[in-house]
Amino acid sequence: MKIVHINTYDIEGGAARMALGLAKHQRLDNHDAHMIVGRKSLKNDISSRFNPLPNETIRPFCESAKLSYFHFQGSHKLSSHPEITKADILHVHNIHFDYFNPFSLSFLSHIKPTIWTFHDLFPVTGFCMHPGDCTSWSQGCFPCFRQQLNDPHNPNQLLSMRDSTSNNLCSPGPALCVQLKKILYDHCNITFICPSDWIRKQVAKSCFSTMHIHVVHNGIDTSLFKPMDKIEAKLALGLSPETTVLGAVAVHGALDNPLKGGTHLKQLIEHIIHKHSNIVFLNVGSDKKNTSPFIRNIPYMENQQELALIYSAMDVMVHAAAAESFCLVAVEAMACGIPVVAFNNGALPELIVHDETGLLCDGDDTMDLINTVSALIDKPYQRQNLGKAGRERSLALFDFSKTHEKYIRLYLDEIEDRQKYPRPVKSFNLANIPAFIRTPEFIKAEELKTGIKVEKQETWIGNKPIDAFLDQLSPALYKQFEPFHTKAEKVKQIFSLRNAGKLEESLDILNDLIPKWPKDMTLMRTKGVTLGLMGRDEEAIKSLKKCLKAEKPLQDVWLNIADIYLRKNDIKACRYALETFAGIDPNLKGFNHRMGLLCMAEQNFSEAVTYFKIELQLHGAEESLVMLQRIKDTHM
Repeated sequence: MKIVHINTYDIEGGAARMALGLAKHQRLDNHDAHMIVGRKSLKNDISSRFNPLPNETIRPFCESAKLSYFHFQGSHKLSSHPEITKADILHVHNIHFDYFNPFSLSFLSHIKPTIWTFHDLFPVTGFCMHPGDCTSWSQGCFPCFRQQLNDPHNPNQLLSMRDSTSNNLCSPGPALCVQLKKILYDHCNITFICPSDWIRKQVAKSCFSTMHIHVVHNGIDTSLFKPMDKIEAKLALGLSPETTVLGAVAVHGALDNPLKGGTHLKQLIEHIIHKHSNIVFLNVGSDKKNTSPFIRNIPYMENQQELALIYSAMDVMVHAAAAESFCLVAVEAMACGIPVVAFNNGALPELIVHDETGLLCDGDDTMDLINTVSALIDKPYQRQNLGKAGRERSLALFDFSKTHEKYIRLYLDEIEDRQKYPRPVKSFNLANIPAFIRTPEFIKAEELKTGIKVEKQETWIGNKPIDAFLDQLSPALYKQFEPFHTKAEKVKQIFSLRNAGKLEESLDILNDLIPKWPKDMTLMRTKGVTLGLMGRDEEAIKSLKKCLKAEKPLQDVWLNIADIYLRKNDIKACRYALETFAGIDPNLKGFNHRMGLLCMAEQNFSEAVTYFKIELQLHGAEESLVMLQRIKDTHM
């Protein structure tokens, strides 16, 4: 069977680990499995990247109005991708984080049997993955005050509705996204999967309550995640066998991630180190330098055997997440025989049996968490019994072989059902589709799906699709969307002027916009870059550093700061900026290209070639190809 998985990443994050794990198991079972991703990190052939192709005509408006990912056009071309044309079935995972247009699901699910696993709630909300204490998502996401949830690395991603102010201009985009998803799913042929009963119940509360959903628990490799000698594990990490080791595991580390309970964990550490002696907390996933004798930051690792060793060194694993659709790290720790203390949130009660395989604390009660962990530190026999029972439960319910078998049966049933009962073609009524959705790529994919040529007047409306969309709105909706359109047009004008060398004029527009949108750090970044191009380097860096200190920091401005230092030939400062960002997201588009330019400035051409090749592999960047050719022509 030829199986194609679609996901944002090929290794980073829970969805990627599940997709990759399935693909590996499927290959071992003599199936032909492949991953198509938005961001490729693996160097082997199990995954390949496609070009997201953002449409620059509509991109500023979609980003400003929080119309999530409708400006990406590359996924509309996947219907003719060679891996997909050969596939027997498609398995969709995460489609969010800047690479995939949701409407592509209609085209793909018509040409191939398709299943979609919901790894979070993005498929049924207008914007966010974990709504937290927001209730408007179940009624259609309006009003939406929590729009920063789209950023997985934003330290304020758990902003409460109560923390929002009436002065924030709230986009109606998420509410429109819900309406568009309703239209979209009515024109798909997809079987939906949830990794937990909890997330299935959340979907049932939403505007999409009529969805028929299967539940398939995520799985782990229990032959890798297994109990090891605790003393040897501690010694391998340079820890004393007498040290009591607590820990948490999350992308970028749990301590700096409120979604993973960072605030609770910091308070826990503060209390525990004063009550107990010889304590160390392992903050697994963090690239930060170690500055506390009580906290050991351990970077994210691809090697699962190393991760299993780290779990085995823990005496207690603490998971303080506010929401989890499953929780791979809890199951991994249980499989290693480590007791898990967690909040009674999300899917955790499905995984952990309280007082049998772990301990569950009330809601977000920090003191309950502190008291529970503190008591468990003093009870080694209870830790041992909980860990043993957790190992048995993980073997019985969460071994990856069981997950693999369930998905294979689902695949076969889906393929057989599609062959027995061919699905009707569900053509879009283009009059109900906003003008900015009806791009040339959308129309071509719709024609391929239906076999019917679309009338010219139904297609892309010149270069003014946003104007056409606004003209179709009621006066009330027009009033809500118009400020975002005005802003987007101003942003396009800024870049047009900048490209024409009219830097003063572009700066004037920025200085007019920023007071009106004071929390939009992308405008501040654009100002910093513009000042840098004008040679006003100190002002530029000052503006860019404001983005790092903002309520919603833009960490990738380190790349813009590096650009300024490289132009100044300040190699040391440029390297500092890039190495700082390397600990945040070394696979972001543009990072490896800049590292290549830095290496060229240092006359290290062999290392420059390595970085340009990585950029080319990850993002298909033509500018990196140009630099590779230049090095070949002049230095090799």
